[in-house]
Amino acid sequence: SDTVAPTASLTVANITNSGSSTHTFTVTYSDNVGIDVSDLNGSDVRVTGPNSYSQYATFVGVDVNADGTPRTATYSITAPGGTWDLADNGTYTISLLSGQVSDTSGNLAAAVTLGTFSVGVSDTVAPTASLTVANITNTGTSTHTFTVTYSDNVAVDVSDLNGSDVRVTGPNSYSQYATFVGVDTNADGTPRTAT
Repeated sequence: SDTVAPTASLTVANITNSGSSTHTFTVTYSDNVGIDVSDLNGSDVRVTGPNSYSQYATFVGVDVNADGTPRTATYSITAPGGTWDLADNGTYTISLLSGQVSDTSGNLAAAVTLGTFSVGVSDTVAPTASLTVANITNTGTSTHTFTVTYSDNVAVDVSDLNGSDVRVTGPNSYSQYATFVGVDTNADGTPRTAT
């Protein structure tokens, strides 16, 4: 009788670019007799990762839709926030679950960690700044206040905001760094308005 259980091996790429909503990988199942392809489904594999990410991989299909060996199954997962981006960076683990994949003799593949992939999306978009300032039409005040709103595709680092950010120049060789008064929200994010 056949008592040899199937084995599984993973092929997966790392994610280095943002924008995609899914990630696809393959698992090749091998056996001394044959893989029962009717067992392949969306309960075979679980992917876990940063920020409590845990998702069953969707079964996309198999290279040969008939029992035999080896058989390569394609699976897909969705990005945590809808698209892969900087917030998803980290290491993700792909695991074959117990009792899900069998050979034609009914031997079940053991639960095993198949491997990992990393998400390393880099942010190359610089923040932008826009000014809100009024003209001075009356005498008597010693200071003049204005705001600068900083926006970014990910987040503005508010710890960088200080009295070296902005210089004001004008007539009669006027040149002065603007004193940083404060920011509307004292936590990283976007947009952030500094006074």
